[in-house]
Amino acid sequence: MAVSGQALAALGNTGVFGSHAGVLEVSTSHHPGSYTILIPPQATAAGSLVELDLPLPADARIESALFEVIAEPVVSAELPTVADIRPSTPLGSDVASAATVDFGRLVTIGGLVGNATFLSGVDEVWRWTGTEWRFLASAPEFAETATERLLVQSKNPNGVQDLADTLITSAGVVLPVVPPSLEVLVDGRTVWFERQGSSPAELDEPNEPESAAGVRYLVDRTDAVREAFTRAVAASTDPGADVVVRVALRAGAPGALRLTPQIDVLRVYAQPFPPQGLARSFDLVEEGVVEVEVTPPNAQAVHEVSLVVRGSFGPERVQPATGPVISAAARIVLAVGRSLLVGLPRTLVSRFGTISGVRLNLVAADGTNGGQVTGQLLAATPDGRPGEPVEGGTLSPVQVVDALARWYTLPFAAPVAVTMPPEPPVEPPQLSDEHHVAAWLELQPGYGEVECMLTAGLPADPVGPGGPLRRRLSGGSTGGLTEIPAVGPLRAALRLVGLPDRDHLIAATTLQVVSTTDALEVDPGPADLRARLTLSTPIPTTAPVILRATCAAAGSLTIDTVLVTYRELEGSP
Repeated sequence: MAVSGQALAALGNTGVFGSHAGVLEVSTSHHPGSYTILIPPQATAAGSLVELDLPLPADARIESALFEVIAEPVVSAELPTVADIRPSTPLGSDVASAATVDFGRLVTIGGLVGNATFLSGVDEVWRWTGTEWRFLASAPEFAETATERLLVQSKNPNGVQDLADTLITSAGVVLPVVPPSLEVLVDGRTVWFERQGSSPAELDEPNEPESAAGVRYLVDRTDAVREAFTRAVAASTDPGADVVVRVALRAGAPGALRLTPQIDVLRVYAQPFPPQGLARSFDLVEEGVVEVEVTPPNAQAVHEVSLVVRGSFGPERVQPATGPVISAAARIVLAVGRSLLVGLPRTLVSRFGTISGVRLNLVAADGTNGGQVTGQLLAATPDGRPGEPVEGGTLSPVQVVDALARWYTLPFAAPVAVTMPPEPPVEPPQLSDEHHVAAWLELQPGYGEVECMLTAGLPADPVGPGGPLRRRLSGGSTGGLTEIPAVGPLRAALRLVGLPDRDHLIAATTLQVVSTTDALEVDPGPADLRARLTLSTPIPTTAPVILRATCAAAGSLTIDTVLVTYRELEGSP
């Protein structure tokens, strides 16, 4: 009698006393008699090929493609999964039926297993030597042997077809050898052989062989899957549909094979700019920032933003292109008869080969029609104080009439090369504002009153420096302005215009994703320029994702084909 494993637990007083070819032999003293119970192992599917389809969205970007490969021997493999079974002509006159088990290749096997009906119905097993049938055993159990085919015969007169059906439905075969010659195929192309071994990476949820004799490998074939994916996308006739990449594990002999893929996929979103399409153009009358939102739908985090940029910018640059931060605490009034000196910070002057102008944030004084501003450039003494006039440093007059503050360029008649004073001393530790000045701009209002915006920025601040302020005293000397404790030191908000120094190239445009530190400097022209911002730390989409372009000059900028690479929210359709 044969029972299942569940039934065995219900018999009581049982004990295992033998096992052969995967068949468990159990004794029981259950009343009224004693029985011997044969429990065949559960037959499982086996084979020499495992194929999987990997559906991938057409806009996917494959970050990694790992495959776990496991190969094991099999205690009882379902015969139809490893062999072709068909009725055959019996050998011998006393044989009622026969069936051929054709493995299609040389396979090491260790016997046939099955239920009691099957075991009692098999009287002879023959193996094919390549030229003839040779007797192997008078029962389904036999020692390990290598053969391409088996001939199974029965003296039971139930018909030829019955034996083949019994082998298909009730029999298993022992495959005692680990499947050899493993290889992984992607899109029908072999990309890994067993002798290449494992990759150093690891799966998120690794498996282990169930048999101690099994083998396990981890295979990284990211490039191969990327190439197959590219081919699948190119061959697809539906641009919006998923594409399929077929992967497979193949062995030189049948056994238990498992192929577990772990594909890390990001999505790529093309940002539209309706109604223009995929491009958007900006005309900039002055330096500054343009921003566009590029948040993908159903995104968890953004990993990269790439785009095409085109533009038209002259050779001059403005530094800083944004800032400094304007202080609301105070303004300084430029009036006729009072000269104001503005220190040009070293951190700005050193970026230019020649300076063509100084930009100040000015506004017509309250209740006035504004005024006219002119002046001249002065060299700085070794201690940073105002010195002699710089040749060619005379400012062209500028009218300030706007009631709202804005940036005005005070131009020189011709570009001026500023001779930098000696570097400030290391001591004392706390240098004065003047030690960080490369030159001074003396402003002389022609008529009216003009207000100059101030900043709290330090002269040595590389991002948004402020210009120290002094006033011209009677007799020609200069002195500092009276400090107001509630306001602190007074410094002018300023920018410089000029041609960059050959050692300090200044890009026309700096690209950045807001709230990240990753930035890319580009000089766009009429031809397409591909730019890519790969974020060192992906940013979550809990807030809108903003692409910022900071332009260091007036001109035009076109942002085109913005592609946002992102990780999709789990559970998104």
